[in-house]
Amino acid sequence: MSDKRYTKVIEEAIIKKNLPTLSGHNTRSNDTTIPRPVYFNISVSLDLKFDPSLEKTYLQQIYKAPFKVGEGSFGVVWKAKHNVNKKTFAIKQFKTPLSSNEIYREIRNNERVGIHQNCVKYYMAWEECGEVYMMMEACQMSLMEFSTKNEVKEQIMWDCLYDICKALKFLHEKLLVHGDVKVTNIMLYGTYFKLADFGTMIDLNVQPESTTQKLTLTKGRSTRNQKSKIKFTRDILDLATTLVDLISLYSTVELDFNRSQQRERDYDALLIMYSDSFRAIIKRIVGTDFITPPTAQEIISSNHMKATARRWERGLRTVYTVDCCTGQGVLIEVPKFIRHYISVLNV
Repeated sequence: MSDKRYTKVIEEAIIKKNLPTLSGHNTRSNDTTIPRPVYFNISVSLDLKFDPSLEKTYLQQIYKAPFKVGEGSFGVVWKAKHNVNKKTFAIKQFKTPLSSNEIYREIRNNERVGIHQNCVKYYMAWEECGEVYMMMEACQMSLMEFSTKNEVKEQIMWDCLYDICKALKFLHEKLLVHGDVKVTNIMLYGTYFKLADFGTMIDLNVQPESTTQKLTLTKGRSTRNQKSKIKFTRDILDLATTLVDLISLYSTVELDFNRSQQRERDYDALLIMYSDSFRAIIKRIVGTDFITPPTAQEIISSNHMKATARRWERGLRTVYTVDCCTGQGVLIEVPKFIRHYISVLNV
């Protein structure tokens, strides 16, 4: 269908059904049967291959063979292959019980994040028949899924810490607090670890929209050192806690987070099989000897992280892939000369 015909059919459908124009918006239209892009500051458009005269939905026309890869209180995540470029994308379909503010806040947050190799890439969003969808970069699996099929060894911990700290450094420099760093929001993509789910992100450039959003900053174990004002330290503490939780899967040590001295002894026992450098950097973040944990930049540039940084720079990373049909995780050591192709892996 030509661009002119496409535009004409869309306009006729809008006039006939008395719908809002196709533009950024922040109000939900349950009677919207014609799909329209959703955006706030970064303009996006529907795929030109979409034909509004057909009965099939936008999702059915533009993508093929969608299959569910996850579901939660927020909605459902699908993986589907684009009919034109043949690439696979993740499609997040929000559940209708979510308020419009919650849904549109996540879209706005993704626009604010922008592009970074260690953040899951956001492409666009659209609304159709009262449902809102987000098109995102498709990763192989979450760190949670990976840990159920593979032992998360120390080198993997280093790579994860390095990559997610780079993502947090990127966010924090933009005065953005992720606010929900956890094992299910860390994704594996080729040679990268990526941070996902920016629905609860806090933008320190603007005033909180509600009391609930203000309280979001004071939830969780990571508030133990900053009870009055939580900012970027929460993300760093949550990341370290995530790694400690993974380590505890392979240990009989039970952490007591209510008693600081006991917790210090527990960390010593829990990390006994790990290198001195790894123990030092984890205890530096979660220990009680320091008032606040280090920043993401301080962790990245620390002497403890030099070996991990060199492995990344020299292309010696382990690649994490997944068979989309079986969902089985596979570890592959990839030579440096094909690292460029792995870095753009999209399965």
